Amino acid sequence: MIDGSILRYIPGRNGRDETLEKSIFTKYRMSFDLSDLSFSRSNPDQRGRTDRTMSAEAMLAVIDSLRVEKNHEVEKFQTAVSQHVSTPFHYEPTRIFELNEEALADTFSVYVTQYIAMDLLPNPNVQRSAINRAISAIDRYRPELESLRTNLNWRDLRIAEFTVEVHKKLSIPFACVVFVLLGAPIGMLTRKGNIGVAAIISAVLLTVYFIAIIQGEKFADRMIISPFMGMWGINIIYMTIGLILILHVSTSFRITNLFRRE
Repeated sequence: MIDGSILRYIPGRNGRDETLEKSIFTKYRMSFDLSDLSFSRSNPDQRGRTDRTMSAEAMLAVIDSLRVEKNHEVEKFQTAVSQHVSTPFHYEPTRIFELNEEALADTFSVYVTQYIAMDLLPNPNVQRSAINRAISAIDRYRPELESLRTNLNWRDLRIAEFTVEVHKKLSIPFACVVFVLLGAPIGMLTRKGNIGVAAIISAVLLTVYFIAIIQGEKFADRMIISPFMGMWGINIIYMTIGLILILHVSTSFRITNLFRRE
């Protein structure tokens, strides 16, 4: 800046009022630090990437890792359960010579159950002890079962999301081929009509396609349908219709002939 002035307020000290300072200059230069705006190359490995920005190869690697983690969680749960249920069970045999006849009869009358292992036990007391021990074991590993279920469900959802994105990267480009197979015979069938008919048919087909893709992705992410059907279902339907129409315009084949009775 050239030939100007600067006004600056200087705060007062010891309760005094602030002072207004005016400086006059013939030439004034101001410097700004622009180092934060300079270009710097970032490490691609340190950037957070979502399933929409990752490559198909990277997503398949993540899917394999999630499946390995699922197997590890199941193995850990099986190990914990086996430790709970494999503890040796000891029981004291009944002293027969101290029992009367009624007690002696009840001691040796084994309750018949639907479990082979229970029927092999010597008397009802041992059976009741085994049942109580089984219930205690179930109560001990029930929290671990809930934790396993939560972990597996979370990983299944993540696997479904990544699998959907992998199929999407292939199904949407393949839709170009599908629309060629579908659009060519429709164009031949509507060549005698005006441009408005073709525009309406195209708009309807595109609207149905994108609705099917969006809803298929949502259903597949929620594991209501498989990722393959969510992304490829509408392509399969349109391709089937296109092939039938191609046969219709290029040969004497008519779909209605299949339903006629001879």
